[in-house]
Amino acid sequence: MEKSKPFLAVIWFHTPHLPVVTGPKYRKMYTQYSEDEQHFIEGKMTKRHVPIGFESSKQVSLTDNRHKIYSNDGGKTYMLFDLIEDPGESRDIAAEKPQILEAMKAEVGKWRRSCRDR
Repeated sequence: MEKSKPFLAVIWFHTPHLPVVTGPKYRKMYTQYSEDEQHFIEGKMTKRHVPIGFESSKQVSLTDNRHKIYSNDGGKTYMLFDLIEDPGESRDIAAEKPQILEAMKAEVGKWRRSCRDR
């Protein structure tokens, strides 16, 4: 295989992994998790307990229960979206909500560093 050409690798697992919606049959496989964590498996999760980060090429984002920050320049600049008021992410509210933007930028920076430290 040539090192200069990209390739796609897909890995399929035959059992569910957290968080998923499933029934009692698979819940037995996750008895090592607490009752709270097992709610992920049962589909009872109603909100995120921690934000979800994403990074690919120059795209960086962090999504919590209400807001999302997104950068298409490797984290130099960010847009902020209110996912409840604007689920289509059509209106950047970064200038209107600088406190939320700065807090989420700090959080995504912490998340990115944690990924590099592994």
